Amino acid sequence: MIVNVWIGLRDDAQAAILTRLRWDEETQGPYTGPVTDRQHKLFSYMHDRENTQRLFKQATFGARVWTVWSVYFDLPGNILQLVKAELDQMLVDYPTQFVVTGAWWWDGRQVGTEWTDETQTATTGTPTYPMHPQILKFMPDVDGLPATVVTDVNVGFGQSLRRFA
Repeated sequence: MIVNVWIGLRDDAQAAILTRLRWDEETQGPYTGPVTDRQHKLFSYMHDRENTQRLFKQATFGARVWTVWSVYFDLPGNILQLVKAELDQMLVDYPTQFVVTGAWWWDGRQVGTEWTDETQTATTGTPTYPMHPQILKFMPDVDGLPATVVTDVNVGFGQSLRRFA
């Protein structure tokens, strides 16, 4: 099962995650910072991070800058439940530094629909992570104006569009 999750990280959380992802134990010794091995693994699923993040705007809330992570998890359902548990724990542990801005199924008949409980259908289930009220602030400008609707930002090679309801 494939799920795509858009995660927003505040600048200090972004810096901590990047430090952990770039850490080289051979030259720097054991990592002892705040990012756990499970969090490191979760964020390491994002491919081509720098280019993907350029597709989105950074959002500013107060004096803090937020960055989107678009992470695809191509994992069996039981492992996706562990990913969900980790995301839920991060929402509890870091409520002012971490938000899930949306999550969508990306395989089979449910392509582009919001991630719901596996026992529910894509059209009747309650979204696991409803789109965050500030999601538009991460959307790229359209003709020099702020986006007014949520859209896909990287559609290519016949990719199906999401259904942003």
